[in-house]
Amino acid sequence: MGLIINQGKQDTSQDNKFAPIEDKNVLASITKVALNKFTADTLDVHMQILGGVHKNRIVIDRVSFDPKSQFSWKYRALRKSANVPYSEDESATIDIEALLVGRVVTLDLGITETEDKTGEKKQYQKVTYKKTELTTDMKADAYEYSEDTTSTHVTDTAEVTEDFIDESDWD
Repeated sequence: MGLIINQGKQDTSQDNKFAPIEDKNVLASITKVALNKFTADTLDVHMQILGGVHKNRIVIDRVSFDPKSQFSWKYRALRKSANVPYSEDESATIDIEALLVGRVVTLDLGITETEDKTGEKKQYQKVTYKKTELTTDMKADAYEYSEDTTSTHVTDTAEVTEDFIDESDWD
């Protein structure tokens, strides 16, 4: 005899709830910033999508802040997108949570596919930070979000640009 369970009626509508998202010019609010438990000098940045078909979905990005890392450009891109760009004049020790949580960022979301050790294909969320310049509609989404939170920062700029933030912006 096997193990008998009462599985009830399963809700299959949530099966893809955590699947990676593909979308451009996504407006999101940073809801949490924490140190990654497995990688030194790396942040886990949690962001809630503010509008569109993926509204309220959470995206988590892993961002290295190690100044010697070849990937530290992404940390500076995150800060630039949040309208708090890194400055060489600022203190080396900062409260990154106070600086970023509640800030609105613009993202391009894609899917990266790799194979694990067994050869099985895995999909991961790819996050590209863009310059955040909010339109009136985007400000309304951000304001609606701020009604539910204690701290949301919204800028007073005109439109979303198509400029990607990459390493060349830092020269």
